[in-house]
Amino acid sequence: MAKMQMTRARALLGFLAVLTAAGALLAGCAGPRGRGGPPNWREEGLASWYGADFNGRRTANGERYNMYAMTAAHKTLPLGTQLVVTNRQNGRRIRVRVNDRGPFVAGRVVDLSLAAARALGSAEAGVVPVILEADLPASAFANAGAASPPRRPAAPPPLVGAFAVQVGAFAVESNARGLAARLPAPPGAARVLPFEENRGTWWRVRVGGYHDELEAGTAAAAFGEIGFPGFVVRED
Repeated sequence: MAKMQMTRARALLGFLAVLTAAGALLAGCAGPRGRGGPPNWREEGLASWYGADFNGRRTANGERYNMYAMTAAHKTLPLGTQLVVTNRQNGRRIRVRVNDRGPFVAGRVVDLSLAAARALGSAEAGVVPVILEADLPASAFANAGAASPPRRPAAPPPLVGAFAVQVGAFAVESNARGLAARLPAPPGAARVLPFEENRGTWWRVRVGGYHDELEAGTAAAAFGEIGFPGFVVRED
């Protein structure tokens, strides 16, 4: 009898182990943050990667950039966001943590670390088309007081936070200050900000003071119409 009870106990333990493994598998197939369901933030565009020229430099969240860690730079997502990146050319899918800002190139939506680019199969190509997905809290969106953002949105829902429009970046500080002086912006809104990288210093020209991504995007379009094209960046 004791032997039979032991056999049954072992069978029960084996069954529980199978259930645990199945649960872990299902959790891995859930949304970007593992809560199930499709993500509430989605964006498509081009992914690039950055490596040795930036390795060891301070990132936007204060960390030292480590090109061998699974991290990424994004212009507007909250720092710390867990971002799922899908390579549209080969179907590979990876998860990265946003700890930096960029890429500051038109058409590019994310800058991956070298390790992330290798995992995605994009390191050799350099730039590839991707889909970005994240599951953000309702408080992250500009319309947080209204209905919840749609699942699988056709375009990225506007985010809330401190935003600016970057209209230029120069290796010569006087050129940056000359552009800032010509911008039709309220007093103090146009700023020249130094940016250090391993190759030297760049001077970025930004117009800030916008409280959500929608307001900043409207301003960026207005600047573009009068000959000052730029893009929206997050400053918090």
